[in-house]
Amino acid sequence: MYKNLFASLALSILLVGCAKESTVYSVSIDSPERETELYRASISVIEGRVRAAAAHLELEDIVEDVDIDRRKNTITLTIENGTEELEEKVQGGLTSPFSFEFYVQADTDIPVEEADIIVGETQGFNKTSLSTEHVDWVFVDKDGAAIIEFTEEGKAAKKQVFSELEGEFIGIFVRGKPTYKFLVEEKDIQEDTLLVKTSNAQLSQVFANDVNVGLHVSFTPVQ
Repeated sequence: MYKNLFASLALSILLVGCAKESTVYSVSIDSPERETELYRASISVIEGRVRAAAAHLELEDIVEDVDIDRRKNTITLTIENGTEELEEKVQGGLTSPFSFEFYVQADTDIPVEEADIIVGETQGFNKTSLSTEHVDWVFVDKDGAAIIEFTEEGKAAKKQVFSELEGEFIGIFVRGKPTYKFLVEEKDIQEDTLLVKTSNAQLSQVFANDVNVGLHVSFTPVQ
């Protein structure tokens, strides 16, 4: 298991729907030295989950009724006039398993149906040995790009996998969904980190928050 929870931050989230019922989560953080940053990132991720769930349910106006209150080791999330379905979607987004995987684009000579993952019905991708447990952190550099940092084991695994796949396209899949595709070049093999180019710094920060929270924070409903 890639997550070794050796420290816990006692946070709780109160989700209030139209019936004023609450859902409380305990939040565990496995990186004490990054606790403050992960605390802030968790709040951003929670907001994102609410907005995404509300948009999916065509409840866009409800985001105006979202309030997140942080006091000491507590986060209180209040959604006025929420729905049970919205609450379930938010909870699912926070508690679903996290994965960060690298897939190589399959040879076009091979039937796409034989690929591990098919994107857009035409692009096949096959899983590599580089995966979630090899990724440590994502930060945004001064140019607004997202930089993926690997664990020590991950650096070696990255070099080996990228060496074997130089000149091939690799797709990054977060929670099983295609997020980024790039051509493996020599510089990608040599460097310990990996640059992810996004359209702007804000999107890079959203990506970084989502990955860092997924890697290092666990939300568990408290009965």
